[in-house]
Amino acid sequence: MQKTILVFGATGIQGGSVARQLLKDGEFKVRAATRDPSKESAKALDALGAEVVRVDISVQRDLDKAFDGVYGAFAVTNFWEHVDMSREEEDGKRMADTAAKYGLQHYLWSTVLNPREITNGKVTGAAANQGKANVDSYIRTIPSLLKATTFVSTGAYYTNILGDIMKPRKEGGAYILKLPISPETKVYSFNPDELGNWVLGIFKAGEETRHGRTIYAYGGHYTFPEWINIWSQIANVGKAEFVQLNYEDCVQSYGQVIGDILYASMQQFEKAEVSPYKEGEPLSSNNYFYGGGKPQVFEEWAQTIDWKKLGY
Repeated sequence: MQKTILVFGATGIQGGSVARQLLKDGEFKVRAATRDPSKESAKALDALGAEVVRVDISVQRDLDKAFDGVYGAFAVTNFWEHVDMSREEEDGKRMADTAAKYGLQHYLWSTVLNPREITNGKVTGAAANQGKANVDSYIRTIPSLLKATTFVSTGAYYTNILGDIMKPRKEGGAYILKLPISPETKVYSFNPDELGNWVLGIFKAGEETRHGRTIYAYGGHYTFPEWINIWSQIANVGKAEFVQLNYEDCVQSYGQVIGDILYASMQQFEKAEVSPYKEGEPLSSNNYFYGGGKPQVFEEWAQTIDWKKLGY
């Protein structure tokens, strides 16, 4: 009998990758959780064989229906949906409590490195990451759930360069990428469309990945000047430069709320004193990248994009 995996955010970036890869492989049944089953992306999962269910993770009865009868789950929250760390933390804890209540045998929690821990307390305002990290600590207080848990730690998305904040913009005769981070600081990153490869590999590995182990989704380690230079060559746009923003310029460019969050998020990389990415763990984590081969490096991902169609 096929085991069922509950996938949260199944119409989003991370959950969508996970749901599609699980369905493609066929070993597990997929229960795809989404707030809106009428979305085209939800209908596409239904056509692939998923059981699509309407779930609002802030509603306990929805979670009870979703978790009932499943073997495992991939759980993820979206900070940017509400831009509220406390709400994200509450949602993550509610999901964890429900997973423990229903006795899941394998629980994958999508998280990030803890900003306070890796900077030894120097960065405390990285709200987009700290809430998830706080849920990590909460899960570790529930012995039965921790025994079933794998923490999946994700890096920065390559696809961020397509978004508003990290999109290169033409200024004068060059494309400019502006961020509040030192040009020497390397940032761990990956193609989020490939997250399903790690998750499928983790579920297949089973016991060896549980008991609170952290697996890192990791494709490459880059400075942002390296990003913009690689991008400019592949997109064939000519001159491109990286500009480091100070705090005041960051807030002026993005507004107080987003500016504060972006500044702290970048500073967690710059001020990191302890990181598993400096200790070799992500390389061993890639042993769980299912299907052979290796995760894409930034250059490989960038070559798959039609940059001219995007206006470059």
